[in-house]
Amino acid sequence: MPSRRRGRSRRPSCVSTLSSEKRKINRKAGKGVRMEERDKEAKPGPNGEAQEAVGEGKEAVTEPVPSLPELEAEIQLLKEALAQAEARAEEYQRQLLRLRADFETFRRRLQQEREEILARAAENLIKNLLPILDDFERALAARGDRLEDFLQGVELIYQRLFSTLQQEGLEPIAAEGNKFDPFYHEAFAFEEKEDCEDGIILEEFRRGYLFRGKLLRPSLVKVAKAKAVETEAEEEEKDGENSGN
Repeated sequence: MPSRRRGRSRRPSCVSTLSSEKRKINRKAGKGVRMEERDKEAKPGPNGEAQEAVGEGKEAVTEPVPSLPELEAEIQLLKEALAQAEARAEEYQRQLLRLRADFETFRRRLQQEREEILARAAENLIKNLLPILDDFERALAARGDRLEDFLQGVELIYQRLFSTLQQEGLEPIAAEGNKFDPFYHEAFAFEEKEDCEDGIILEEFRRGYLFRGKLLRPSLVKVAKAKAVETEAEEEEKDGENSGN
């Protein structure tokens, strides 16, 4: 009895061909489904942006759109806030105008007080000078008497006037015999002196004054200038000129 080979039984060639064709069709169909899904995922939305695919069982999240009553309520709140801001701005404007008016009133009052102070100061000075004016009138009325008495009266009037001005803050500047100071002295003339230090004031032509520590006018003075030392050549030349004469 002939032996049989064990193994798989071979399919007919026609069956194998049909199976391979079926597998090819299924692969093509699967590729088409996947491409369609990718096209859906990359499809642009209304704003021109690609929409992302939403997984199965999940819904897209969108922002809630406020209703018309909610919008009207929000608009009303904004109107109320604007009205309050405008009211505050008007109040600030009124306050600014009041402050400006108060400052202008204060400035005028300050200027008026300053003028009154200056007027009172001048009034007090004139009042203190009136007795001196009386003395001058009496001295002029008695000018027919002796000259010595007249001069003595003028001296007394001068002393009284000077004392009154000192009380107001007038102070004379020391000059003669002191060192020249350009801040308080004005050089009117110079004189060479051998026995005097350079810059010493020799004479005062017009007295200078300070008023309450401030320079009112400088003293007009003559200042000593050191005599230049002659050299031996100059002395010989000078002696030659004298001998020639």
